[in-house]
Amino acid sequence: MSHFGIDLFGRENPPPGYHSASELWRIQNLGPPPDQLATQTIDLSTSFKLVYPDKNSNNKLTWIPRKSKGKFLISIPAISTTFEQFREIVARKCKENSEGAGVIVQNALESGSPGINCKVWMNLPAAHKFKKKANYKVNNINSFTHWTATIIANGKDRTNASLEVKMISPANLEKEAKAAVKIKRHVMTHASTSKHQDLSTLVAAEDFDIYNVYKNQIFDAHPPNVKYHKRIPVFIDPANETCYILLTTVNVEKWAKALVNETQYYSFNSLATT
Repeated sequence: MSHFGIDLFGRENPPPGYHSASELWRIQNLGPPPDQLATQTIDLSTSFKLVYPDKNSNNKLTWIPRKSKGKFLISIPAISTTFEQFREIVARKCKENSEGAGVIVQNALESGSPGINCKVWMNLPAAHKFKKKANYKVNNINSFTHWTATIIANGKDRTNASLEVKMISPANLEKEAKAAVKIKRHVMTHASTSKHQDLSTLVAAEDFDIYNVYKNQIFDAHPPNVKYHKRIPVFIDPANETCYILLTTVNVEKWAKALVNETQYYSFNSLATT
C-alpha cells in the first residue's frame, strides 16, 4: 500500500499533481468540469505483417510477405472515432510507413479477403483481457467499441497501447485445408479397413466424402460480399478485385471436382476462368 492509500478500484492513489484537471474530474468526479476538457486520446505503437499476391515464373499465384518499417505511431480520439474511421486511419498510416501497404490493407478490409486481424494490447488496471497474451482483436464494431469504452472509463487523457495489423496468409489457409482433407481421407481409409470399429467414432459418410469436404471449405473461404452480390458467395481475384466469379452451386461443384482431380491452375485461392 502506498503512502496515499489504495482506492476501491484497486488503483494506487497517485501523489498530488499526478492527474490533470480533466482526469481528476473523470476518475474521481472532483469539482466542476474543466473549461477545456482534454480529449481522451489513444496512442498506438503500431506494426503490420501483410501479404500481397504475385505470379511466379510458372504463372502460379504466390503470396509475398510485407512488414512495416519498424513501429509507428497512430493517435486517435477515444470517444469520437468510429470503427470505420479507425480502419481508414490504420490504412492511411500504413501507407505513410511503407508505400503500397495502405492499398493492400484497404483492399483487404473492403473485400474481406485476405482476412486481417487487428490485435491490441495495453496495461490498464483491472483490464486483464487487454494484456498482450489475451490476444484481443478489434475486428468488428462490438470488439472495437468495448475496447474504446474501457479506455474512456479509465479516465486518462492519453492511453498508451499497441496495435498489430496481421494479414491471414491464404497460402497458410490452403495448407491447413489440404491437411484437413488428407486427415479425413486417412480416417476414411482406416475406417473402411478396420474390422473392429468403435461405434462412437463413426461419422456420416458425407463427412468423409472428399468432394463435399472441398465444397464446404470453398464456401467457408469465400463468403458473400455485398459489393458483388448480397447472398451468393463470391471468389475475388486477389490480384484484381474487379475480376470475380459468383460461387453458384454449379461453379463450386466444378471447383471442388478440379481440386479432387488436382487440376492445374486450381487451388483454394486460385480459380481458372477459362
